[in-house]
Amino acid sequence: MSGAEFSLGDGGRADRLGFMLASFTAAMALALLSSAMQPVNTVDGRYHLPENMLAAQGEEAMVRFVPGTLDRASHLLRRLDVLVMDLRARIKTPTPLIGLILSRRHWEEAGFELPYGLPVLIGAGSIAVPAEGDETTARRWKTWLGTDLPPVAGVPMVGTAEHASSLVLADVLLQRAVCAFVLGRVTFTGSEQWIQALLSQFAAYTLFSLYEPTRVPEIEMVYQRLLQNLPVLLAIERDRPPGVERWLLREAQYFEGASLMYGQVGAKGLDRLIKKVRKEKRAITRETLLELHPELEPWLVEVSEDLGVS
Repeated sequence: MSGAEFSLGDGGRADRLGFMLASFTAAMALALLSSAMQPVNTVDGRYHLPENMLAAQGEEAMVRFVPGTLDRASHLLRRLDVLVMDLRARIKTPTPLIGLILSRRHWEEAGFELPYGLPVLIGAGSIAVPAEGDETTARRWKTWLGTDLPPVAGVPMVGTAEHASSLVLADVLLQRAVCAFVLGRVTFTGSEQWIQALLSQFAAYTLFSLYEPTRVPEIEMVYQRLLQNLPVLLAIERDRPPGVERWLLREAQYFEGASLMYGQVGAKGLDRLIKKVRKEKRAITRETLLELHPELEPWLVEVSEDLGVS
């Protein structure tokens, strides 16, 4: 396994997506057979990508990938299709999305700000992801978590179990990035940055609960370990620029707030937020957020300085 494990939960949404997922393998093969080598030179005018990447088109998204990463591409396209289809149905707006799968060498040549092994939202609707985990990505995650990496199901097709685990962890962050892109275009635009980040994590949490419910405790544990270990790591290495560690800590803090929200309103809370924005035609403010989710008040007091909450 070179991509994240993905399982649908029971209920109406699984039925609604059933036909798409049942025919996914055939659609993927057809897309690959009909696609030519796609010349891609830059994204957003800054990032230099390989000139000849393979492409596959799904129901809602597309992936471009370097040769030798077909298994990763199929996992990613399936995940992106399900996420974008769900979110598009909620916001009633087309949201084309492209996943870019790059090797470590191509990642470094592209010049992304984040290190290889973490997803990067770039340009207008493109998300770059690592093709595989390796010793460096596994070591980084072990440092950030302060513990061994969570086990993965099955036997990895590439690398070791730890390499595969580091890729699964990267895809947890990918889910938040997808939600930020799709919902940020319409629903959460205009809100303060911390509100957009919190609500994107809330959307990601909601979709994990709907489509991968058995993974939620593991994901909660990962973010909890980041919350516990990263402040210690930042204190020890305070003379070094915080960079990625500070960003990861903020993501964990947003997830903590999102879990509080979900604990109060469940899966219906996301639709309630979207409907409120659509009805009132204005951005969600701190006051609106606390009116809907008073349980966030103690959390906001605790994290306001770290997250730049006004």
